[in-house]
Amino acid sequence: MSAREDSVREAGGLGQDTGKCTRGNGRLPAGDATRIPALPHLPYGDAVHAGLAASGIAPDVVEAGVRTEQLGDGGELFLTVSWLTGHPDVDDPGGLDLLWSDLTGWTARAGGDVRVLALDDLAAPDVVADAALHLATDGLDGAWMPPDGPHRWEHAPAVEAALADWDDREAIR
Repeated sequence: MSAREDSVREAGGLGQDTGKCTRGNGRLPAGDATRIPALPHLPYGDAVHAGLAASGIAPDVVEAGVRTEQLGDGGELFLTVSWLTGHPDVDDPGGLDLLWSDLTGWTARAGGDVRVLALDDLAAPDVVADAALHLATDGLDGAWMPPDGPHRWEHAPAVEAALADWDDREAIR
């Protein structure tokens, strides 16, 4: 045992068996102290990513998070799905971004152009993939019609409930 571990143990920060236990000293267990609440849109982001990959147009980058730009604002949950400059599946040399927000729904960005997409806020991943395939080859100006079948993700109600719970929790912070 190192001198540092000895001094930390004497101060009550390490348990005897594992070197990390805080049981019995009034401190939160490390797992509870460091637990980060899951973002409610992550299952949707995972499903969209899987749908894109299954359609043969896997993105280079998928980001998910929360923007908290205004103090007191609960934030904006977002997904960014990006095909970087020079991606072989994207005709626009500047790449392509699909952007989702719990506040604004789906938009697409290629170069300096942005277009709101006619997609359900929680569109089925295969519908998002169909739109991405169209945008990758025809750009933002081409007309796109969603495929036949359900356009809303089958698990949308669960995500909507999680989003509402998130909004409620963030409102009291």
